[in-house]
Amino acid sequence: AFDAREAHRTPRVHSHERRFGGIRIARTVANVDRGHRARARSDLATDRDRQRSARGSGRATDGKEEEGRKRREGARERGAMADGLKITPEKELAFRFELKKTIPTTIKITNSGKEETAFKVKTTAPKKYCVKPNTGFVRPGETQMIQVIMQAQREWPADISGCKDKFLVQTTPSKGNADFAELFAKGKADITESKLRVVYSQPAPPPSPVPEGDEGVNYGPSSMDAGVAHRGPMSDDVSVLQRDLERYRINNESLTMDLKMAIQNNNRGAAAAKGFTLMHLLLVAIVAFFIGHYT
Repeated sequence: AFDAREAHRTPRVHSHERRFGGIRIARTVANVDRGHRARARSDLATDRDRQRSARGSGRATDGKEEEGRKRREGARERGAMADGLKITPEKELAFRFELKKTIPTTIKITNSGKEETAFKVKTTAPKKYCVKPNTGFVRPGETQMIQVIMQAQREWPADISGCKDKFLVQTTPSKGNADFAELFAKGKADITESKLRVVYSQPAPPPSPVPEGDEGVNYGPSSMDAGVAHRGPMSDDVSVLQRDLERYRINNESLTMDLKMAIQNNNRGAAAAKGFTLMHLLLVAIVAFFIGHYT
């Protein structure tokens, strides 16, 4: 009987322990899972903080590099001014752009210091521009004029206000040295630089002449003018040539009529015009035409 009671009690004890032991295990697993999630969130936040700090340090580095570059350029320009050297223009080199024409402009280097200065001019488009002279010396108290010639262009640039061509004017004290390769060696500390950006400007259109006797009359655009209006800056020149051609045609007709009348009067009054030939009348008509045209 004792053994039976013990046998009945044993399963109850075991089931009781299993029941509460399972609860403890579940709670332990849940606590471990919560700990893992908390550590994962903490690691993720740490990674994000590191990334933000890395980006911030990168921006700070870029800003410091840009600031250092501007400081170096400013120091070079101030060094050039302190040495009594002035380059004109200072920022932009302007060209009055025209098709099929060579366009000159100048760079002026003035040395008001006490030392002779060597200069060298470079460009990003050497085939497009001709620089004379591109190297040389400027003595104290003198001024050197540098001529820059843009070769004739056959087409208008796609963006006339956004030219990316640049010039670089380098100067350094010569100190009696005439070797430009040595004077302007890369990395030399006493070289000052001035950057010039190329800008284009369009030429002013010529004034349109008004034919005599047509003042106050507002003519609408003809079909020919409308056809060439969209072709670019040359349309104004075409219109001017058309008006000049029409005026010359009218003058030619008037001179022809005057010549015919003179010939008729010559035939009628031969005695009064004795000694004059047809050649004389033609010369008189030509002279009258030029006098009327240029006065």
